[in-house]
Amino acid sequence: PGVFSFYRAFSGNKRFGNAARDWPTTTRVSSDGAVEVRWASAPDHPWEMTGVYRWTAADTLDLEITVKPDQDLPRFELFMSSYFGKGFRASVYRKTGDSGQARFVPVDRKPDSKGAYVMFPRDASALEMIQDGRWKVGSNPVDWAIERWLAAPVILRRDGSLRLTAATMCLPADCFAVATPWNPADVTSGGYRSVYLSLFGRDIKAGQTDRALCRLIVARNLSDERVLQRYEDFCKQQKR
Repeated sequence: PGVFSFYRAFSGNKRFGNAARDWPTTTRVSSDGAVEVRWASAPDHPWEMTGVYRWTAADTLDLEITVKPDQDLPRFELFMSSYFGKGFRASVYRKTGDSGQARFVPVDRKPDSKGAYVMFPRDASALEMIQDGRWKVGSNPVDWAIERWLAAPVILRRDGSLRLTAATMCLPADCFAVATPWNPADVTSGGYRSVYLSLFGRDIKAGQTDRALCRLIVARNLSDERVLQRYEDFCKQQKR
């Protein structure tokens, strides 16, 4: 499915179908080169949805998502996925220790860890959504390991031998958790070197339009400090 792939969709503890990337779409290329993907409302996903992919720099891909439901969607979540190749290891910008100091920490498997996947929620309210039963319904249920709180919705994968970093980020209000398989990738996660974003995480009323914005930066020699600087620039540009 590549990067910024529309995956699961939830409202409360309900899951809509198997995966949004399976639903019919229409696409068009805008005059400025952006690609728009549109999902019409349907009985199994009662909302209109649009994703606009735009290269805003040679190393920067932005995705703006618009959702307009036909019915109320309490605690709506759009779960996005991105997949990377061998050699890319995950790190998350999270709070550490009793002081809550923020830094990038590798998502290395702990000796006592269970399962294949780990999630980093924004706060206690986000954790409540994650554990409200939405991940127990349908095919391929996931029992997420839960780690420390996110400091900001920024997660990266880096291949040290290539000196290549893929940094995925969202505006703070648009993403309530990030997730990934443990490092190193193994058979319990299908060998995936993936990154997941839990977007929206709020009630959307029927007829209301809501938006979320994500960015992917892929660059060589991109340090943790530089990732954070570019994240701050991203937030300032959007003024949200």
